[in-house]
Amino acid sequence: MSIRASAFFCALILHTSMACGQDLESWRATWQDTAERDSVRFTALYDLVWEGYLFSEPDSAFALATEMFHQAERKSDRFFMARAWDLMAATWYVRGDLKMALTYYDSSLTTYEEIKNSEGLADVITNMASMRTYLGEYDEVMALYERGLAMHVEQHDSTSWANDLNSIGRVHFLRGDHSNAIHFYEQSLQMQRSLGNERGIATSLMNLGSIYNLQNDPAKSLTLFTEAEVMGDRLNDQHLLGKILMEKGVCHEALGDSTAAMDHYQRSLQTREAIEDEAGIVGSMNKIAALQFAMGDPKQALATYTKVFSQAHTSDVPFGVATALIGAGTVYLHLNDGQAALERFNKARPFVEDAETLSLDRDWSELGYFAYKKVGRPADALRMHERYTVLQDSVMREENQREILRFEFADVYQQKALEDSLAHRTQQHDAELRHAATIAQERSTRNLILAGLVLVAVIAIGIWARMRYMARANRAIMAAQVKLLESERQREAEKVRTRIASDIHDDLGSDLTKLGLLGREIKHAAAEHAASTMALAERIVGLSADATAALGDIVWAADPHQDSARGLVDRASIFVHRLLEDIGIEHQLEFVHNGEDRMLDPGTKHDIFMLLKELINNALKHSGASRIEASLITDAQRFRIRVRDNGKGFDIAGTRKGNGLRSIEARSARISATVDPNSAPGDGCTVYIEGPLDRPDNPLTN
Repeated sequence: MSIRASAFFCALILHTSMACGQDLESWRATWQDTAERDSVRFTALYDLVWEGYLFSEPDSAFALATEMFHQAERKSDRFFMARAWDLMAATWYVRGDLKMALTYYDSSLTTYEEIKNSEGLADVITNMASMRTYLGEYDEVMALYERGLAMHVEQHDSTSWANDLNSIGRVHFLRGDHSNAIHFYEQSLQMQRSLGNERGIATSLMNLGSIYNLQNDPAKSLTLFTEAEVMGDRLNDQHLLGKILMEKGVCHEALGDSTAAMDHYQRSLQTREAIEDEAGIVGSMNKIAALQFAMGDPKQALATYTKVFSQAHTSDVPFGVATALIGAGTVYLHLNDGQAALERFNKARPFVEDAETLSLDRDWSELGYFAYKKVGRPADALRMHERYTVLQDSVMREENQREILRFEFADVYQQKALEDSLAHRTQQHDAELRHAATIAQERSTRNLILAGLVLVAVIAIGIWARMRYMARANRAIMAAQVKLLESERQREAEKVRTRIASDIHDDLGSDLTKLGLLGREIKHAAAEHAASTMALAERIVGLSADATAALGDIVWAADPHQDSARGLVDRASIFVHRLLEDIGIEHQLEFVHNGEDRMLDPGTKHDIFMLLKELINNALKHSGASRIEASLITDAQRFRIRVRDNGKGFDIAGTRKGNGLRSIEARSARISATVDPNSAPGDGCTVYIEGPLDRPDNPLTN
């Protein structure tokens, strides 16, 4: 090590010594004590870097980790060489350069595998999973976390175990599975509290706050974020504080306090700039620009979006680039500059595809619709509007599921509050009994026999009163539960019918919008191109027929007299016959209900009908088939759907699932049905779906 480098590290240590606590001083002294064993010195330096510098001064942390690596390398200590690489990777993570972090983790992973160190290997695996989470590689991430968790459980490493649970919860959250996310977050928080790990507690609180924010409960989120912020300050964890401050800004914005929101966004940006957290800087700046536009300052918002684009593009943050371009395009539309908005729209396309985020894709499609409309390109505008409508439907489904989940949580917490209230009243009653017994005992000094009789009487009265109280409470709870169940049955039925009608209404609304746009196109084309006019007229006729069919679907879905298995089979038969005969494709159909008719809940009826409809539509759109076979067979307990085409087929294992197949799988899972697709290139495609007519989780059938 050179004299100049040695002077640097000495100056670094002296500079930070006044700001560190007793533990940091102890670690620093151990590291500088050359008489100590190397393993003790390296361990002290690792703890010093992690606790003293990593989350507040990542550049200093990297310099110390580099020194640790060089000294370990000179002593041929491969274990601490790997530990040094771990620290270097963590500093790049804190600064937001995930790809550089993964490069260093690859080096430490290889070394841990070579020296067969399972503890280090498990930590690196879960840390690499965390990096890949931000890159959107969720399948690989979940496999890594499950592997690392199994190793930490086997090693009885409770702290890492708790951190893994929190990380797995985040993956579920990013996939939109908020129920599983909260389950893992709560488990992690409980373990972190028992371990007294403040950094883990703060992270779990922040993640739970993000969930409640999405469930439209900003006040609850703000409480959790504030508790996490106190711990982040105490730990001097600037990386965590940058996240918390931005989330608190989102809460204040949702509560209508734009001034407080802007203050938190600015503080978040300053915190992240101090530690060079590139991805975090992009996120905070995008929030600031959006709020500037919302507060009526479009020119300032445009200037901020321009800075964000440059920063995000340099830092390779596709979500940030896309968000900045869509935001700038929206501002240009507000300023009536359609051409500039269209340029931002086209520029954002590859970054939206890289980000793979449903809501971002929807916002991009909406920008394209208004931009094309502004510059006078109605055909392109119609295409983007159709895309926006489909994506908006998917986003609304996610938001509706979050709303249902939010009500479920509210019911749970209300029930817990009732139980806590009853327990408090019982404890208060017990305390009164004990007080009465104490008074009776004090008065018993003059007459022990009389005092004994009084005490027995008091206890007997207390037991009798408690039994009466508990009996009344139980009766009240049972009556409330009966009312709640009846209310839930009615609410669930209305909710299902509303959801079905909303689904079909969205389709109908889209068709009517298309009719309006096509009508305006006919006005322009009528005078110039008769053939184009005829083609547009034919499209209007087709859309009118679709709208009429959709109205029929609404009436059928909302009519309780049609909630039967035979009604489902008859309706499906009419739909498929009409569709395939209108198209003129060769077909073979079988629609049968075996046995006596039976009632169905409206949700199951609608989901089965929509599954058949989506399978037929997929075959018509994608297979290029000349013949389709379709069947729906029901009996007293189950239903079976089979759709086969003689089209081009595809390689199931090597084909990425599209929105259609994911929608079919999600809808099948909702009614506990199984999906079995069979296909090969050039051999057509056959899809079997089978499931029960009664869903076990449906309160209408329980």
